[in-house]
This record gives sequence, structure tokens and C-alpha cells, in this order.
Amino acid sequence: MQNKYAQTLRKYYTEPTRVMIDVGAGQGGLTKCLNDHFKPEISIILDYDIEWAEIARLRNPSVEILRGDATRLPFKDRSIDLVVSQAMLEHVKDYDKAANELCRVAQKACFIAWSPNKYSVYDFGHLDAPVTVFSKPLARQVAKWWHGLRKTGRSYKSIITELDETFYIPTTYVRNVMLRYGSVHNVFTEFAMNSLMSDYTYRGAKLKKLLASAPFFARSLFSMLVLFRIEPNCYYILRRS
Repeated sequence: MQNKYAQTLRKYYTEPTRVMIDVGAGQGGLTKCLNDHFKPEISIILDYDIEWAEIARLRNPSVEILRGDATRLPFKDRSIDLVVSQAMLEHVKDYDKAANELCRVAQKACFIAWSPNKYSVYDFGHLDAPVTVFSKPLARQVAKWWHGLRKTGRSYKSIITELDETFYIPTTYVRNVMLRYGSVHNVFTEFAMNSLMSDYTYRGAKLKKLLASAPFFARSLFSMLVLFRIEPNCYYILRRS
């Protein structure tokens, strides 16, 4: 499942890795994949919820676990060879500070992935509703109406809780933060193509099969989404010189 991250990253990052950190690593699936591929001497997980990180240790017994805040990373400038963060940024209220911190401590490369893009309109991963462009009060009502129309059974309380914990970040916003530190690459198209070629599918299997059968069309479609800045998920790599 996670190999698509390594396949995307290695196009831009191939150097030996002494220290790697995964910020907001959750259960450590991405950490395990990147450890296997880049083989860092020191691998660190930093997460606010230490219980999730302990599950990650079962996958990677040698990983070092730190409880910490992504907006105040306890590391010096440019002290970590490879910094990665996936599905964390959208849950941080001060995501500007977090993005700056991830870039600040990166020595060679920083890979930041989050979803959904505010400009994409639809939130596939959290609310499963077209709410990203609305204010939080209006988004609550739209999500309530949407789930009622679809008869999903989702409660209004769960909608409120999810919206309180999710922040819709424009793709260009984080890109502009990262540009302060070096060259930046939008790798949504590469990641999406690698996802099509992977065996793992948990939703949209028919659409994935259709796109995989027409790779030229798929790449053109993904590139068009990036051109208009409406890609649903955001994937950026910072390279520091």
C-alpha cells in the first residue's frame, strides 16, 4: 500500500539518509515503508498521540518515538536529512506553523502530503461531502443535508466533530510556504500514477481499473487537475540545496 510514497519520493531524493523523521506518523505504515527503502541510521516518529505511535513500534522495533507538537519541533535548523508528513497537516489548526517547522528542520528533503485540497470542493477522506469551500457553520449544514440525501446514517454530532478537527488547506498555500526554503515539486500526478499501478484499492476500484487501462488519458487528467489547482489530495516535495 505505502510503496507508492517511496516510488514518488525516490525520483527526487536518492541520497544516503542518516536521520529520517515521520511527523504525525499514526500507526507507522509510511514510516516502515520508507525505512525499508531509504534505510536511515536513525528513524524517528513524532506524534501528539503517543498511543498510536506505540502501535508503530510493533512494525518497526528500532524506531525512536517522541511525543511532540508539529508546530514546535524540538530539532535544530536543517538537522534531519529526510522529513515526511502524511495526513497530518489538515488536522493542525496552525498548519502554517507546522508547514514551516517541517521545512525548517529538513536538511535535504521534505515530503508533505495532506487532503483534501480546499479548492477541490469535495472532501473524500473525512466528511465525504462537498464542503471544502464553505465556512465551518455552512459546511455543517451542507454535510448534514448531503448525508441525509444519501441516507448514509451519519450523525450531525459526528459531522461537527470531524469539521472541528479538519482544516481545508489550499494547495498553493503550503507550496508558497515551502518555496521559502528551496525548490518545490508538486508530485500529485506522479503519486496518482503510482497509485494506479499499485495493487491496493479500498474505494473507487472500477474507476481505478478504467484509468489504469488508459495511462495517457489518466496522466493528462491528473495534470489538468494540477494545472487548475483542484487536485483532491496534495503532494509536495521540497529539495534543499
